[in-house]
Amino acid sequence: MDDIKFIKQIMAESRRVILDHGMSYILWGVLLPVGTAVSYILGYCNQAQYIGYFWLGLSITGWIIQFIMALKKEKREKIKSRLARLYGLLYLGLGILFVIITILYIVMQMISFIIFMFLLCLLLAFAYYISAIFNRLKWLYPMSAGWMISGITILFLPELWGPGIISILIILFALIPGIWMQKNKDKLYTD
Repeated sequence: MDDIKFIKQIMAESRRVILDHGMSYILWGVLLPVGTAVSYILGYCNQAQYIGYFWLGLSITGWIIQFIMALKKEKREKIKSRLARLYGLLYLGLGILFVIITILYIVMQMISFIIFMFLLCLLLAFAYYISAIFNRLKWLYPMSAGWMISGITILFLPELWGPGIISILIILFALIPGIWMQKNKDKLYTD
């Protein structure tokens, strides 16, 4: 009987890991579409040479805010579960991989913009898939598939469409679920 209680406790902890990230979904769900709008404006104003550096700055700003949110969360929680640590490390690894891909695109110009967007979609597909497994949240599987399909689709569309498509997906798959998770987190913790 104690084993079953322990397993249920681990499952409940794992659900809290992602539900506490509702604010992260909201953060990126706002930053990325705003960044896309600014990119289109820069392009329209013949200032496209600054778009990459703008995104680098925006990404760094987002990660700093993310880090501050994580520090505040860690101060609130005295004990951090192994699963929460593993989940945090997984997303840290994905963040580092994103920074490397961004540097390959912006600084070193080793990959094209289309490939950059494709890889971004693949990273997000992987992140959502892992989150679905960790937290047993079935509604994340279609979002993972959506990112994968969109990444492949972006390869065949005009380059200018890619950022707009990604922004729409961020709103649908990050901002809206993030707001929903924040609104319903107390109810979801007890499920």
